[in-house]
Amino acid sequence: MSKHLKRLAMPATWPLARKGSKFVTKPNPGPHSLEHGMALNSVLKEMLGWAKTSKETKLILNNGLITVAGKVINE
Repeated sequence: MSKHLKRLAMPATWPLARKGSKFVTKPNPGPHSLEHGMALNSVLKEMLGWAKTSKETKLILNNGLITVAGKVINE
């Protein structure tokens, strides 16, 4: 299973620009479909602007600084 998508192939429901970098992080499969789920890496980097690289987002997540619905996320 690949861990990325090309930006042109990403769902239209994601609020990200289609032009720019070539790839976007693909979310892990779970209870939601690909159209309704979004990777936290993309949210932290591109939507919120808290990190510039994927390495920085991994550090943020592994330190337990992010909570989603009251649960610490460290993936």
